[in-house]
Amino acid sequence: MERDADFYLQNAIFLVEGVLFKVPIVNFTLESEVFRTMFELPQSPNCATDGSVDAHPIRLDDVRREDFKQLLRVMYFRSFVSDELRLSESEWTSVLVLAARWEMSRLRTLAIDKLTPYFATDPHKLIVMGRRHGIDSWLTSGIHLLVLRKLPMDEDDANIIGSSASLRVSALREWTLQWKIAHRDSTEWILNRRDMPPVRDTLGRIRDAFGLLDPE
Repeated sequence: MERDADFYLQNAIFLVEGVLFKVPIVNFTLESEVFRTMFELPQSPNCATDGSVDAHPIRLDDVRREDFKQLLRVMYFRSFVSDELRLSESEWTSVLVLAARWEMSRLRTLAIDKLTPYFATDPHKLIVMGRRHGIDSWLTSGIHLLVLRKLPMDEDDANIIGSSASLRVSALREWTLQWKIAHRDSTEWILNRRDMPPVRDTLGRIRDAFGLLDPE
């Protein structure tokens, strides 16, 4: 008998923190070059393929069971259910961690989009999370909020984002002050009531000061 090339689905068995998971591999191969390469490796005909039976699972020794479950929820729930998938901040963070590790760029972008509203107005968390997960857009947004903040930089800021970063933010705040002084009598100031540098200029200086990538 012939197996259909599109709809004869192969499953894989994973072992995570002592628990077995059995899922179709198609989502892994579609989302991740890492898994696509792994599943395309030639297998010995004389022994069970890793992931084919419970006795020979694919071991994910450095992965948390809860993180893996949240990734699976997103990978498989979204394939079959049209309703919005509701995950908490910590659950989306789990998805982000594994999507980044396994080069699942589409799921990583989705996790970033879902996580951003949780702390979009918290400069400290944007900076901390941006550093932890290597997301320049969060870092840029967090620093921008500190540059625009009316309250001065203080010891708490330095403790959270570091003294070096705090000094660079202070320098950017000084630049905005000098811009205001230089432009307060300009036509643009009078007509448009612009009391801050253009956002593009400010973001450009932030990226230059912190070595961040321009999303464009």
